[in-house]
Amino acid sequence: MKIASYHLSLEFQKSSDYINGKEKISAHLYGETLELDAVDIKIKSLLINGETRKFSLDGKKGSVVIDGDFNGPCDIEIEFVAKVTDALRGMYRVRVNDHEFLTTDFEPTGARRLFPCVDRPEFKAEFHVSVLVDSDLDAISNMPIRGTASVSGRKKIEFESTPPMSTYLFYLGIGTFDHISGKLGKKDVSLIAPKGSLYSTDFPVKSAIASLKFYEDYFGIPYQLPKLHLISVPDYAAGAMENWGAITFRERYLQATKDTSAATLSAIDEVIAHELAHQWFGDLVTMIWWNDLWLNESFATFMAYKTVNKLHPEYEILNNLIDSEKRGALLGDSLSSTHPIDVKVVEPEEVSQIFDEISYGKGGNILRMLETYLGEEPFRSGIRSYLKKYSYANASGIDLWTELETISGKPVSGIMKAWITKKGYPMISAKLDGERIKLRQEKFTLIGKADNELWPIPLIVHRKKSNEAILFEKREMDIPSHDFIKLDFRSNGFYRVHYDDALTENIMKNVSVLDILDRWGIVNDVSALFMAGKKSFTDYLSVLDAFSEDSDPLIMSSISDDLFSLYLIDPENDILRAKLLGYMHKFNKVLGNPAKGEKHALTVARGAIRAKLVQLDHDYAKQIAASFSDYDNYDPNLRRSLALAYALTENNSSMLIEKIKSTKKDDARQHLIYALGFLGGSKNYNSARKSIEDGIVPRQDSFSVFLSATMFPPNRKLVFDDFNNILATLGKIFTGSGYLSRFIEASAPILGIGREEEMKKELFSIHYPEATMGVKKALEYLDIMARVKKSMHS
Repeated sequence: MKIASYHLSLEFQKSSDYINGKEKISAHLYGETLELDAVDIKIKSLLINGETRKFSLDGKKGSVVIDGDFNGPCDIEIEFVAKVTDALRGMYRVRVNDHEFLTTDFEPTGARRLFPCVDRPEFKAEFHVSVLVDSDLDAISNMPIRGTASVSGRKKIEFESTPPMSTYLFYLGIGTFDHISGKLGKKDVSLIAPKGSLYSTDFPVKSAIASLKFYEDYFGIPYQLPKLHLISVPDYAAGAMENWGAITFRERYLQATKDTSAATLSAIDEVIAHELAHQWFGDLVTMIWWNDLWLNESFATFMAYKTVNKLHPEYEILNNLIDSEKRGALLGDSLSSTHPIDVKVVEPEEVSQIFDEISYGKGGNILRMLETYLGEEPFRSGIRSYLKKYSYANASGIDLWTELETISGKPVSGIMKAWITKKGYPMISAKLDGERIKLRQEKFTLIGKADNELWPIPLIVHRKKSNEAILFEKREMDIPSHDFIKLDFRSNGFYRVHYDDALTENIMKNVSVLDILDRWGIVNDVSALFMAGKKSFTDYLSVLDAFSEDSDPLIMSSISDDLFSLYLIDPENDILRAKLLGYMHKFNKVLGNPAKGEKHALTVARGAIRAKLVQLDHDYAKQIAASFSDYDNYDPNLRRSLALAYALTENNSSMLIEKIKSTKKDDARQHLIYALGFLGGSKNYNSARKSIEDGIVPRQDSFSVFLSATMFPPNRKLVFDDFNNILATLGKIFTGSGYLSRFIEASAPILGIGREEEMKKELFSIHYPEATMGVKKALEYLDIMARVKKSMHS
């Protein structure tokens, strides 16, 4: 079957929960049954080539099956009624002040909730769209407006036809809007927000234009559509979505003012760059099926950091690629329940769960490793060749590796096949043996036994006078020890290294010549080796002590993050708490008070460390909380610590909720919402829950409230007792997405500490199809955390 086009006519009325639609799908079939995807859609009539046809609805599969076999050209005409959903999926309603905003979110399988279609990425088609709305409303879609007309006192808006694209990239928004615009040549680049909610300068527009120019040069292909909208959505499940020419964002990623935090400003640049990379990787060239999701997300992750690092070197954002994306991917990929980058998926519920640290973080870092191995120019030339060859079409991973291999002359296909089709990653054991260093690779795992997998590892050996590139593809090999400093130069690889004592001592002697990413790699590997039971708690702490004098914000943040994670596992451990508190005060003193012109990374690290410190030191929290009445004027980089300090010391839900109501900017409001979970006692917990039910806390942030309550030890029993109700709430809000799975993964292991068997019983009773992966991961993390807690006491 081939789909050529969709002609969609949609009719909306204010406050209605239904959408009336007519469509004509132009297709070509080859002696086959015709099946369309449709969820919660009422079919009023269905014609094929002008003749009425019988059909049946399969509610379980979410499909419409038309009787008979069809061959040749088919015009499928359908009249239907769709629902405005209650969830943040399909087409849903957001209320902004006195205005109503309808918006869509379709990835991966949401288009079938608005119109019957073949909702699979390989079926690209042109979209010819018109909408009939109330006369005072406007509409946005992927393409510019072709024209408007008055029809019986209402407004008909017709859009230009799209190029061939997948259904999940279609966008439609209806409401009244404010905007800020700029130009990419003659093309409009506009920031759009529902009327009365545009709290931003033109920073996001300038950021988008700069990224577009970078990509046009890097890819050698101009941005293909005649306009670009950056659409701010006040209640949005995802961070952003790359709808071609009409990209949707959570508000905080499009709100930039003089009091926006440094962390949010760099996040705005990174998220915009990520979504714009998709305009080439994902939109212009699209994966054939969701097993190649990484072709979209891994490349967007990798390219976003590359782009922002070029445009804003002051952010030192490659450190974030390592400390955020790589850290999370290495952790998640240490489980037996992990999945390959190229993962087999069949059901929609499976697709939504692979938007995770593997598809984003692991894939992005594997590409970084590959670029280092091939060289920047051969890598770029291969990417250009791939994009030009498959423009407006679909492609698979092997198509990309073929282009890179042809350009570089290196065995890319063989190397990458191993890295994208195997679960997990290797650990290299390095032992000094006279004038040689013996290397051995095996799979790294936090739990269970390693299997016999082998990887072709592109090693970069860091020596005193030069670096050496080696492809390590056997179980064992040895290398010369002369001038050796360490493996994995600048943490370019996706593996861990376990050095023996002699090599560890040698590395510590050479710390002064190590790059910051090399130092990060050592700290992160030692932390993982302790978690895996391969290093004692004492040895782990001794390494942290050695690095605690490092004044780089990345190292201070890494040490504090690792130890704070252990504190959450065992908050009653006095030795751990004292060690952590000592580091926090030490780092806070080193970072000092904010200074004009200071490094971006220093500003961000100070905010993160103080947010932890107020949770550990009540007196310090009391001192910070005294400024809560001036929250609006408080340093935006320190608002998280202020909100938490107030919640922890005053324990006043009514004041915090009132402040949430009056705070309009998403960046500032997020910290207040997170602090709700740190209000102690059932009365406050119920107030926080009611604020979600009453819409004071946007649906998108319900996840944050329940997760923060999980992270506050005194509230864990309350959350545990309410666990099934929480899952029901989140399941309704985030239906069709991976958020329920992620919540279970993040919360259940923490909640289960000290009540492991009870928690396992709860997990085994969960039957949400979209949460299966989260349940599996939670069960593993629960066992890992129990073992880690025990090891800290031994």
